[in-house]
Amino acid sequence: MTSRAKKGNAATNVDFLLMFVAAIRAVVADFNPEAPLPPHHIVVAELLDLEAAKAGLRDINTERNIENLDFKSGPHVWNWVTTNNLGAALLASKLTEEQKNNVQRVLGGMLREFALGNLAGFASRH
Repeated sequence: MTSRAKKGNAATNVDFLLMFVAAIRAVVADFNPEAPLPPHHIVVAELLDLEAAKAGLRDINTERNIENLDFKSGPHVWNWVTTNNLGAALLASKLTEEQKNNVQRVLGGMLREFALGNLAGFASRH
């Protein structure tokens, strides 16, 4: 889930799913990031191509979709990630209301840090 977010005058590719998982880790001490996501959840296009080839499909062409987003708050990121990614929605469903609120606060802080240029670790490598 890579998106193009505005940072100053330049657009930057950011993986908001990574930010989402990092925010959950910051709030939930025993969060297991190794828990498997649903089988159809494949983030990397090359992995999707490989799985399709294993299934016997030929002439596979996967295109990466990058959206232009302008998030205003932690809850805004939360809502977008959990409504656009089944794996994120499943992770969110296992959190208490207090944990959800705290994750949204962490996401808001991460957005502020990103705006200041301090979250380069979430830049997409694709």
